[in-house]
Amino acid sequence: MVALNIIREELYTAVVSDVLDRLGARGQELSAGIRPMVAARRLVGRELSR
Repeated sequence: MVALNIIREELYTAVVSDVLDRLGARGQELSAGIRPMVAARRLVGRELSR
């Protein structure tokens, strides 16, 4: 399992989205309206959706 600190420091949204697209899992990113409560923070973690 990849540690969240590595994800936070090494990846960014465009990279994750491109990889998922190439794997055939299109449209897997979070809505742009979901943001951290404090602007200086990053939102990192796992998501489960239906």
